[in-house]
Amino acid sequence: MNLRVDLIFESEQRSASVFSPKSLMRIAIVVVPAIILLGAGTAVWKMVALRTECRNLEGRLEVTQNLKSDAKELSETLVINENIQKKLNWWIKSEINWSTQMLALQRIVPSTIQITTMQITESFKKGSSRIYLMKLKGKSRGATAADSEADVQRLARQIKSADGFKGMIGKTQVKKFNKDTSARAEKNDRIFLIECTYKPRNP
Repeated sequence: MNLRVDLIFESEQRSASVFSPKSLMRIAIVVVPAIILLGAGTAVWKMVALRTECRNLEGRLEVTQNLKSDAKELSETLVINENIQKKLNWWIKSEINWSTQMLALQRIVPSTIQITTMQITESFKKGSSRIYLMKLKGKSRGATAADSEADVQRLARQIKSADGFKGMIGKTQVKKFNKDTSARAEKNDRIFLIECTYKPRNP
């Protein structure tokens, strides 16, 4: 004889496991979307963080590029200024103190000679050499015409060797020596032109 007695309805029966399938289903419905949302939120946060870092890096790169451009510009300006400074230094060192030259000339010009014009010109040679040329125009009045010429020739020689000129002038030459034909000129009056070529100035 077989006897079966159901003390509870089938719907009231429970699973032997800790969680019933329905409970697991309910938990899965809540937890899985939460995990998905958490993962998505983390991914979005990382994306925002990466985007912010990228912008920061771009900003730093732009600043670096601007600094690099400024540094290049300053370097070019420095080179230009240094070249200008070198040229100014060269110009100053190759210049002649003309006030000293005029005083030296005044000391050696005899009373029979009058300097009427003093002209200074300069030229440049290859290799940064600066050359001056001094032209002296004037009148000479000696006891005789020969004396007038002798005084001019003597002055040309003295200019080359006198204090203030010595070692500076390479050559002196009487380029012109003619009779003075002006209205007030006397018999032995002469006009002349002396050219004095200075040695190349190399600072």
